[in-house]
Amino acid sequence: MFLCRQDFNYPKVDRDVIYDTIINNLQLAAMLVPWQSEVPLEERVTKGAVYGLLARIALARGGYSLRRSGKIERSSDYKKFYQIAYDACKAVIESGEHSLNPSFEDVFRTMCKLQLDSKYGECMWEVGMGQSVSGEVGYYLGNRIDESSQYGKGNPGILALPTYYYSFDSLDTRRDVTVCIYGIDADNAHTLEDLSVVPIGKWRREWMDPLFPGTAKYTGINWILLRYSDILLMFAEANNELNQGPTAAAID
Repeated sequence: MFLCRQDFNYPKVDRDVIYDTIINNLQLAAMLVPWQSEVPLEERVTKGAVYGLLARIALARGGYSLRRSGKIERSSDYKKFYQIAYDACKAVIESGEHSLNPSFEDVFRTMCKLQLDSKYGECMWEVGMGQSVSGEVGYYLGNRIDESSQYGKGNPGILALPTYYYSFDSLDTRRDVTVCIYGIDADNAHTLEDLSVVPIGKWRREWMDPLFPGTAKYTGINWILLRYSDILLMFAEANNELNQGPTAAAID
C-alpha cells in the first residue's frame, strides 16, 4: 500500500529498500490506472507509462551500483528485478496501445506543434508545459533563431559536440533531427552554424505551427520522459540478461 510519513526526521535508508518501495507502489499503480485508449488523450500518466517507469526502476534495482562497501556490485537476486522489467515491458508491447512512429522527425515535430501523439502513442509520458508561463523548450533548448525572424527568438544553451554529430552514419535520419547545423537569420533564411557551436535540434521554435503568441522564452512545448522506443530497448535488455544472451524476441 502507499505510505505517507508524518515524521520526516528519518535516518538514512538503504537504496535497495527505497527501490523496493517504489517498485511495490508502481506495481499497485499499474492495476489502478487506465490504458491510454480508455481515457481522453491528455497529459496524464496511464498504464503504459507506469509500466515503463516500473521497468526503469527495476533495471536500476537489479543493475550494478556503487555500494557502501566501496565496490560496484549488484544484489544476488538481481534476476528477480530483470524479470519485473521484462514482464512490465512485455505487458506494454502485447497491449497494442503503443507503436513506433516510422518518422523520427515527426515525433518531435508533433511535440513542437503542441499536439499529443494520438496516432501512434509512441510518446507515452510528457511533462506538460504551460504556454507562455513555463518551460524554455524550443528557446534555450533548440536551434539559433534571430529575434527579428518570423519565428521569434531561439537562444540555444545546450550544444552538441562535433564528435557526437560525426558519430552518426551519414544516412541515419536521426542525425539532422538530433543536431541542428543551421540557424535562422532576420530574413528567415537558414545559415550554416559553426560545428563547434551546433545546438540540439529535436525541439525547434520554427516547427511550431501555428506560431503562438507569448513571451520570448516560454513556448509551451512539452518535455518527453518516456517513449515506446524506451520500452522496446528495456525489453531487449531484460531479455538478454535473463537468457545470458538475446533471444529472437529481443533481436526482433
